Amino acid sequence: MKYEIISSAQNQTNRWAGGETTQLFIFPAEADFIRRDFQLRISTATVEQEESTFTIFTGITRRLMVLEGKIRLEHIGRKTVELNPLEPYTFEGDWETKGFGKVHDFNLMTTGRAAGELRAVQLHAEDTIELETLSDIDLIYVQQGSIAFGAETLQAKDSLLLHGTDKLRSVVLMAREDAVLICASGTL
Repeated sequence: MKYEIISSAQNQTNRWAGGETTQLFIFPAEADFIRRDFQLRISTATVEQEESTFTIFTGITRRLMVLEGKIRLEHIGRKTVELNPLEPYTFEGDWETKGFGKVHDFNLMTTGRAAGELRAVQLHAEDTIELETLSDIDLIYVQQGSIAFGAETLQAKDSLLLHGTDKLRSVVLMAREDAVLICASGTL
């Protein structure tokens, strides 16, 4: 297993029509979000308008988790869903989608045969957790609080990236204070 700590200062933030998006990770490394030539992309975003239109991403599966706020998604001609914080939701990027509500959210996008999963983990100060993964790529994002990974400390908005050839990995994390972690897993 290989790991990398990605500090919040390393992340790239860009404007989009309804707010900001911060790219946390993209695979392959030379891929570009604008060219849509990635297999997997992990990001956070803000929706700063009460009503927004989601960008169409044909051929991309979207997984979204609200971090702060609430949003109602209307997939035109399909269904409407209400999302509360820390509830993962998956939909196809080519669905015409309107959003109602201002939020800060976490996103995992995959293309082709790549697949992914999102989950939230809440820890109290001094809690220790062992996370086992079976994915090619795992990113653990510290939404709030701080955690220890060995001798390293990750603060809010930092990430721990795990990848490598051995499929079963286990990491032990300890909360230095109450913490919320978002775990994004991707299989390529």
